[in-house]
Amino acid sequence: MRNFSKIIINHHGHFKIIGDDGSVDASFNRYLEYLISQKYSATTIKRYLEVVSVFLDYLSELGVYPVARDIIKLNNAIQIYCAIRQNPAYFRSFKKSSEIDGHDIADWAPNIISTFGYTPIESQPLTAPLNLFLRLSNSTQRMDREPFDISQAKGGIVPENAFELSPRQMYARRSKSIIAGNIRTSALSSGGRISAIGGRAKRTGGYDKYLDFPVERLPALLNEARSQRDRLFWVLLASTGLRSSEALNITWAEISFERQAISAPDLDRLAMLGVPYLERDKGRTTRNVAIIPVLKRLLFDTLVAYRQTEYQHHAGHPFVLQDILPGMQGRPYHLVSDTGRLKSFKAACKRATIIHPSPGGTWVLHSLRHLFGVYMLNYMPVPGGYGLSKAEVQYLMGHQSITSTDHYAREDRLILEGKLIFAELQADPARDGWRSLPEHIAARYIAEAARLTAS
Repeated sequence: MRNFSKIIINHHGHFKIIGDDGSVDASFNRYLEYLISQKYSATTIKRYLEVVSVFLDYLSELGVYPVARDIIKLNNAIQIYCAIRQNPAYFRSFKKSSEIDGHDIADWAPNIISTFGYTPIESQPLTAPLNLFLRLSNSTQRMDREPFDISQAKGGIVPENAFELSPRQMYARRSKSIIAGNIRTSALSSGGRISAIGGRAKRTGGYDKYLDFPVERLPALLNEARSQRDRLFWVLLASTGLRSSEALNITWAEISFERQAISAPDLDRLAMLGVPYLERDKGRTTRNVAIIPVLKRLLFDTLVAYRQTEYQHHAGHPFVLQDILPGMQGRPYHLVSDTGRLKSFKAACKRATIIHPSPGGTWVLHSLRHLFGVYMLNYMPVPGGYGLSKAEVQYLMGHQSITSTDHYAREDRLILEGKLIFAELQADPARDGWRSLPEHIAARYIAEAARLTAS
């Protein structure tokens, strides 16, 4: 790093950073303490610290950290950071005074890229550490700096650290803070997430920009798994729609071979037993888990094969998924870094030549959860046809809000095309023999099946 030095503090490689004046960076130190208090794994803490330290070095080089004198520049720097890291050549080519989304960044973006020698990386591993840091810092600054409104004091009790500031003093304090009052309010979405750090541009709709892993390519992915454990992890995500964290917390108590059924992990039971687990609960509304019928046998056959070959029966914990690396066999798989699990998945996609349809797009493990949502909405056999309602899909995926389900469950392009054709036939009954809507959709699927079989 150019603007900070690292101080290693333990054998896990965790560290603090100090500035040119020799003082420990307070925001980074609070971030470290928070990660430890929330019992993040040692490898995850180290990865998160690396990501955030590089990000702060970038902001410091631009002169907007730890004191932000140019708030517009700070916001621009935060907004495009992941994009710069993903495609530095694109930004390096800008000429002075060119604009992106109305923001003049060409004066500094090419220079910062050359200074740090950025090479292309995936933005996805950056978003979680950075969003957590910004959200935590923003919350801390609000608590530390916002004046206390004495009129709101309950029973006349005023906190010890309460103080009142004039509007001018408040502005002066905030103008020197990287977080409080500097990041645009619009950059904060529900839940406190910094949407500006989202990496790529948000999907604007359209049936060709799929987030779901193609169900017809699932066999090819599973055939490229280098272990039964990986094969089980991937088919578990695809067939049940569980989040990665939920699948990693699954214990044998949640699996019934007799009923061929699986439940979501019981975190209260794990807490009561004192078993450390992956704490990324997003408030799942139900422990009920549906399994895509055509994948059920594959899921349980893989469970049996994994248990007979790679599973360590005396590992001392109840989790189904385990690490299988030499020297690490048997430890809970959730202790492996997110990057490690993602790397195995991406490598299998590459070996199977499963190309993402969006330019520059890449498959991630969460794509398998999207597969489940799309399948349930479009293909699940039900009385009188196919596909569950969006409310039913919401329940099965454990979403608290139907808007969350909207990100996963899209209507299939072929079904949409069938409906449009049917609408045209209503206007011209003589055309194409006036076939029914199901026949049109079936014809589309037959043609698609023939294409996939031929490929």
